[in-house]
Amino acid sequence: MSFEQMPKNMDTWGPAYRYTQGQSLMKRYRAMRWTTVLFLCALGVAAQAQALVTDAQSAAAAGEYSAAVALWQEHLEGSPDDGSAHYQLANAAFADGRYALAQEHYLSAAKLGFQAQGAQWRLARIDMRMDRPQKALEKIRELGEAGFPMPQLVADEADFAPIAGEPVFATAVEAMTAARFPCKSSADHRAFDFWIGDWDVSMNGTPAGENHVYPILEGCVLFENWTSASGSTGKSFNFYDRAKGLWKQVWIDDRGGVLEFSGEMRDGNLHYSAKTTGTDGSITLHNLVFTPNEDGSVRQFWTQSTDDGESWQTAFDGHYVKKAQ
Repeated sequence: MSFEQMPKNMDTWGPAYRYTQGQSLMKRYRAMRWTTVLFLCALGVAAQAQALVTDAQSAAAAGEYSAAVALWQEHLEGSPDDGSAHYQLANAAFADGRYALAQEHYLSAAKLGFQAQGAQWRLARIDMRMDRPQKALEKIRELGEAGFPMPQLVADEADFAPIAGEPVFATAVEAMTAARFPCKSSADHRAFDFWIGDWDVSMNGTPAGENHVYPILEGCVLFENWTSASGSTGKSFNFYDRAKGLWKQVWIDDRGGVLEFSGEMRDGNLHYSAKTTGTDGSITLHNLVFTPNEDGSVRQFWTQSTDDGESWQTAFDGHYVKKAQ
């Protein structure tokens, strides 16, 4: 019998069926009621926890560190695995001069995977304030080995002034600097530095233009600014793609011409290559080689082929000489 064929008035159904249906509906109602109660309770608990967090953060911001510590402790009674709360409690305790308590909660935050390196930096400061310089040095050494990317935070910290002259400290800061600015310390990224400078450029003894090349983005890009003798301009980004182990150049000029080169260093020279397609579908191959000379000048030799490399023609043979200071 389909639902449409069933009697719409329960009085026409049998007593046993009515009883069974009534019990089923009652169970469903009770389940829904308890689900609602539990949901509302969960909302209440979450709201209370959030209120504690807000009050604790407000107290810390107002400089009421003892109150902030107490509020964070109350919050952690219900949320003991909240790494952020451990860390913020530790910050408040540190600011309040309660270093043992701060140490306990920085360690808890780190164990829970929250701001482990930041906790290590703070723990080293606690060591200094509790007259444990060797332990502080050991923590800083570990931060250096881990590549802590905030060298100035360590180098400029007044708490570390008594140990700043220690070789271990200096080595750690150098390692952090290399981690923070990898392009400044990587030999691969620095291989094209011979092109940096303000240059007068000539071709076959005739002035061809000027080029100003300088590093940007903490040494990760060499930025070219070209002005030809006729007044046209162009710019390029040159960078080492460490994921692919290749150098790349992206060039654009004031007429909208775009070239994208990639290549590698070979015997101290940078060898770029590219392939372009004309509006008529023709293919042009490009080779671009930068060579540093012993006298400090640089040669930029650009050749092109329109017959798939069977023959090559010189597009540009520039001689770079640094401008007089």
